[in-house]
Amino acid sequence: EDFKSLPITPTLADLMSDELPFLRKNKITGRYRSVQHYLDVQFRLLREDFISPLRNGIQELLRSKELRKVKQTRLNYQGDIRLYQNVHINVPICGRYGIVYRLSFDVAALKKVDWEHSKRLITGSLLCLSADNFKTIIFAIVSDRDVKQLRRGHILIALDNHWIEFDHATEYEMVEAATYFEAYKHNLKRMQEIEDLPFKDYILNADVTNIMAPKYLRNQGTVLDLSGKRYPALKISEWPKKEALELNQSQYSAFQNALTKEFAIIQGPPGTGKTYLGLKVMETLLNNRATWRMHQQGCILIVCHTNHALDQFLEGIIGKSGLKPGELVRIGGKSKSDKLELFNISATAIQEGNPIEEKQGGFQTVGKKRIKKVRGLLRSLAEEHVSMDYEEANQVIDVWALDQPCRFRLYRSWLDQLFCPLGIHLKYSLACYNVLSDEIREAYSICDSSILKRALVVGLTTTGAAKHSSMMSHVKPTITIVEEAAEVLEAHISTLLSSRCEHLILIGDHQQLRPNPAVYRLVKKYNLDISLFERMVQSGMCFSQLDMQHRMRPEISQLITPHIYKTLYNHPSVLGRDNILGISGNVLFVDHCKVESTVADTMSKSNEHEAMFIVRLVCYLLNQDYQASQITVLTMYLGQMFLIKKKMASFKEDDIVRVTPVDNFQGEENDIIILSCVRSNADDKIGFLNVSNRVCVALSRARKGFFCIGNISLLRKASPLWSKICCDLDKDEKIVDGIPCICQNHPGTKFVARLPVDFDEAPLGGCTLPCAFRLECGHACRLQCHPFDKDHVRYACMKPCTKFCPEGHPCIDQCYKVCSPCQTLVAKIIPECGHEQMVPCHQDPEKFTCQILCNREKPCGHTCVRPCGDECLPCHQPVVKTLSKCGHKQRVLCFEEIDDIECTSPKCTLPCEDVFACGHKCLGICGDSEDERHATCHRKCTRTLQCGHLCFGKCGEPCPPCKVRCQGGCSHGYCKEFCGSPCSWCLEPCKWSCPHFRCDLTCWHPCKRPACNFPCPKYLMCGHQCSGLCGEECPQVCKICHSGLFQQLTRGRKEMLIALNPCHHVFTVSQLDAHFELKKLPGGHQKVLMPSCPNCRRTVTVCNRYNTIIKQAALDLNRVK
Repeated sequence: EDFKSLPITPTLADLMSDELPFLRKNKITGRYRSVQHYLDVQFRLLREDFISPLRNGIQELLRSKELRKVKQTRLNYQGDIRLYQNVHINVPICGRYGIVYRLSFDVAALKKVDWEHSKRLITGSLLCLSADNFKTIIFAIVSDRDVKQLRRGHILIALDNHWIEFDHATEYEMVEAATYFEAYKHNLKRMQEIEDLPFKDYILNADVTNIMAPKYLRNQGTVLDLSGKRYPALKISEWPKKEALELNQSQYSAFQNALTKEFAIIQGPPGTGKTYLGLKVMETLLNNRATWRMHQQGCILIVCHTNHALDQFLEGIIGKSGLKPGELVRIGGKSKSDKLELFNISATAIQEGNPIEEKQGGFQTVGKKRIKKVRGLLRSLAEEHVSMDYEEANQVIDVWALDQPCRFRLYRSWLDQLFCPLGIHLKYSLACYNVLSDEIREAYSICDSSILKRALVVGLTTTGAAKHSSMMSHVKPTITIVEEAAEVLEAHISTLLSSRCEHLILIGDHQQLRPNPAVYRLVKKYNLDISLFERMVQSGMCFSQLDMQHRMRPEISQLITPHIYKTLYNHPSVLGRDNILGISGNVLFVDHCKVESTVADTMSKSNEHEAMFIVRLVCYLLNQDYQASQITVLTMYLGQMFLIKKKMASFKEDDIVRVTPVDNFQGEENDIIILSCVRSNADDKIGFLNVSNRVCVALSRARKGFFCIGNISLLRKASPLWSKICCDLDKDEKIVDGIPCICQNHPGTKFVARLPVDFDEAPLGGCTLPCAFRLECGHACRLQCHPFDKDHVRYACMKPCTKFCPEGHPCIDQCYKVCSPCQTLVAKIIPECGHEQMVPCHQDPEKFTCQILCNREKPCGHTCVRPCGDECLPCHQPVVKTLSKCGHKQRVLCFEEIDDIECTSPKCTLPCEDVFACGHKCLGICGDSEDERHATCHRKCTRTLQCGHLCFGKCGEPCPPCKVRCQGGCSHGYCKEFCGSPCSWCLEPCKWSCPHFRCDLTCWHPCKRPACNFPCPKYLMCGHQCSGLCGEECPQVCKICHSGLFQQLTRGRKEMLIALNPCHHVFTVSQLDAHFELKKLPGGHQKVLMPSCPNCRRTVTVCNRYNTIIKQAALDLNRVK
């Protein structure tokens, strides 16, 4: 099977198969058949290094479950995986580079996990989720890590397959791979993309006998600028001498090989100046950039295994070459260097003015709103009830005939039909978002590529090189320099080599830390821990070895020579290193037998005794006047590192020393190194201490002093290397049972610290004797013996000062303070006024202000109340004065002139007497009503509205629409609207008809027929003839039966009567004719007002004789409503 067809992410078959995959050894010597053969070997080994722990972990978990079923025991599995229970995949979220999901898990069993330091669920980790005991698996990658959210059991994940189906209600079991997927994924993907490799003669064919010069140097006549002068590039015999380049002989040889060989290897034991030489080579290459950078294309790629080493190397390049941001670019966001902040690629993009604007926040907001809207629906859909299928739901005739569970199943089927289109649309939207996210990522890559193509130097870590391999393939560096190359897997180096690479320089030491694969089987059987650096050395390639160390005092360098390095010379500068203060010995191995313990969750190791002993030893060294920056604590295990840091938490910030694993300290050094070995057990297991490469690093970091705390007897017994080292230590009596401490101030006082409590014999780093140092003040130091601050420059004497002022008064300050002026009060005569005053001893009475009251009489008659020594000021006694401008009386200060005083109440405070246009009196204050700016009238409005009703609003405000029920109507009915709203028109035929005339219009239209003046032919209930008009409502006043009332209405005249509706008041025809005629304005126009009864003022809605006037008024009023 072609390795290029293998998936990067493991498959179910990869994890469940009992057969091991096809693998071939990483060659130490010998050749590969082809590029494909080489890449196939590296790809399969690297992929198996990631998959194997995951496979073993899941299979062991399944076996543990079966065992639990048989023995009815509790599942308590801990292995190559991390297990999480009660896992749910929740709602999707719009992430920066695609759709992510919030995942929740049970944290009840994880209470002891220190999420801040734990390696659990870090960004890039691979997760396997299964709801059916791993018969099927959903693969996901941790997208973002928030410690606060982790403590609550929440994490953001990105699914490996965006189209996979899953149910939010399903409960999953989740397994996390202990190996870090991110470190593998990009390298594996890059290997599948590679078609060809540079340097095939060396990497594939192992032809190491004839290493050619870089292509850019092969032209005859090519010269190099070395120390300011030009020399033939390939005639190294003519180059300047090593002294001119400030190099020793081995460095000079390595310098020549690095510049003149296209495939150069530089091996440097600890302290031999590998980084120094690398910077020298970089400086030379940059000074000769015209030689290798043709047409402003090509760059130097710097690759380091760690961020710290990369920062250190790039800072050195900037210091030597003076490169500016844009000329040197660092890729990756984990730099801790302030100097490189402006050199980061993101900062460079901003400086060039073309950063891609991020608008993800807007999408995120929209996504949250959308998700919040449907969250309740998704939660309801997640219930365990099963919905009816389509056929069953169609057969339901009567919903209420179903029992409750069936009704709910029917309801669920309706919900399914309702949300099915929404689910399809959501999937499509999520897919579109992922496509757009990929486009954004590609846009970033294009932007970054354009920056890198203009750069001279590009720096990144090996993981970063793989992660950005696609981008780097467009940049195509001409020269590649790999620092710590012996610590890097061969696959990592082969993936970062571009097809245009003409020069490769590997700097490292294969006798220090090797690559660290996850699977021990792949190390022992398949040589996966052999780096390209070491393979080339083992194959016989000519390499340069540095042999003079500039770091360790000879006692320390002897620890690794000849046991690890056969030859290692000491530079004269290390021969005169200072002895460690307060300790009888610069190199000591403290032997103990206190048992180790295993750290929960991480399965790392720790040793309580060593941690406590080292903390007390650090305190002791700090008291010897060493700075915290001069001391480093190394340990082989992370568990021990966290334990020591925890015990140092109470230290002052300036006293906290660096505590780090050995693996993270390669390439670094310090004056004093304290090593915690940790391992101490009855099984004779020493773990990492059995690896010579790690031991080499641990023993070679110190410049002046090295102190190892551990079970030395166990090390001697369990390791041949340690046995040899211990033999030499025995000769020099450097293996001890405790730290031999000596007081710097009293050399005869000594003690041995075997236990942490033994350091109590030197509370301040000296001994228990009093310091008794005679201070300049004459007092003795109150502290116990202390080596720090021997001259007591920083010591503060807290005793009372013994000095006196010239007048004999004692100083009241503490001794260490500068004596302040004497504050004792003494009687003195003030010359200016002759008063006697109690004045501080130090003060001149001529400069003292007399504090006795003045009591002199002022011109106004008041007495001065200021101190005698102060100048008399204008009188501030409060008095009442009458102001000249307004005549008001006002309380003012005595010295103030009445003409200059502004009245505080210039406005009249009496009630206003003005009358509003409405007839109401103003209720405001007179002074507030100047210039006719009166307060608004707030009385109840008494105006009559156009409809005839009284206004219900306030007098000073515009009248609102009338809220009384409309009284308008006709013979067919009444209006149902409010009076202030437009009436709806009656479309029935008009009912005004009589034997003489008839109206043919619709009811709402003003009648066109004339009023009938004939007498009404009808008879009243009493039997007498009606006294009204023809076609009108008969008035209920009989001229016979109600003769008195009739005579009163007609006043004795012969007139006919007419009744109004709805009030039914009766009037003579002539009276109402005159009344309705008055409603007309000059020019024949009507007032926009409904006709009303002369007696009750009630609106007249029906009266046939006046229909034209009534209907026209209603029309006019409707227009203005």
